[in-house]
Amino acid sequence: MPSAIEPPEEDAIHVWRVELGAAGRAAARAALGHVLGDYLGGEEAPGLTVAPGGKSRLADDPGRLSFNLAHSGALALVAIAPGGVEVGVDLERLRARRDLVRLAARWLPAAEAAAVAAADPGERERVFYAAWTAHEARVKC
Repeated sequence: MPSAIEPPEEDAIHVWRVELGAAGRAAARAALGHVLGDYLGGEEAPGLTVAPGGKSRLADDPGRLSFNLAHSGALALVAIAPGGVEVGVDLERLRARRDLVRLAARWLPAAEAAAVAAADPGERERVFYAAWTAHEARVKC
């Protein structure tokens, strides 16, 4: 059966933004299944398995597509890449934090933590979340 959506070219990644509403995690997993089903030309969500390291893969023909899911609050992102290309995506709902400098120093690489500490207080939240989501996406790869 032909794919309803053509997979990304070798040097491209497709990212889908999905509004979840109040349904949260279960809706994010269902959205992932729908997106993957569309790429694989099926009407049902494909079977998934967990690879060593905890990342989900297609159960059948895992080299066909790579993917990653992130969700926070009422929003999800699904990244799709050609098979064999590791992909990671992350998003975070902005939340007031008491000490972003301390949080960055504990969890982010030194250069990113230093950038958060050096940021103007009015820009610190933007710098922190940009660094945090980039770091999480790299880790997911």
